[in-house]
Amino acid sequence: LLTHFRELWRPASAGLALPVASATIAQGIVIAIAAGAGPAAVPLFTTMRTLARVPVQLAQIVSRAAMPVLTVADARGDAGRRSELVVMMILASGLILVPGTLAIITIGPAFVELWTLGEVSPTHLLALVIGISMFCNGCWQQIGDMLLAINRHGQYAFLYLILATALVGAAYPLSRTFGITGAAAALGFTDAIMLAWMAIVARRIGFLDSGKILASWQVMKNRAIAWLGAKA
Repeated sequence: LLTHFRELWRPASAGLALPVASATIAQGIVIAIAAGAGPAAVPLFTTMRTLARVPVQLAQIVSRAAMPVLTVADARGDAGRRSELVVMMILASGLILVPGTLAIITIGPAFVELWTLGEVSPTHLLALVIGISMFCNGCWQQIGDMLLAINRHGQYAFLYLILATALVGAAYPLSRTFGITGAAAALGFTDAIMLAWMAIVARRIGFLDSGKILASWQVMKNRAIAWLGAKA
């Protein structure tokens, strides 16, 4: 019984750490900004961050849909199928996150101003920082979904919780000194660290093997060409 408990404890506690970390960031950074930069600064941050979450959530449609398929592929030891799912993740990042991030950076402030009828006017610097942060977030969240699908989320969940706590602690002095852009920069730094770590973990377990990815891409491309030829 104790052996089973030890086996379950890490993934179970890691599963608990993930929503706690997400809630810490989502709620804690708003409280820190309100305390450091004033309540009037909160809408500037939250509207831009809400807009920036759209491409992230669209990209996660792909990773969330792939999770049960990846679980089965990993259980069967089907490395080829795993690599195909990684290719799908990379395509989602390229086709959704890249243009979404560019849109947020370039026209995000104007869109927010139109959306709020001129009540909220974020700066382009804030849009740049939040856009970069959300791109990093979208990339590492996709890898995180795949690690969660194979029960490897313990390799990043506790780091995420530590960084989330540190982020909230740093957001107050940064927002007090540099305004909401300082707090947004702390968020971006957190997401950049998470992306770097997730890339290391994914490569360690074989998700980001360039040879397998290129081979899977070729297989998927040939399959798509054959399907289009059959439909023509």
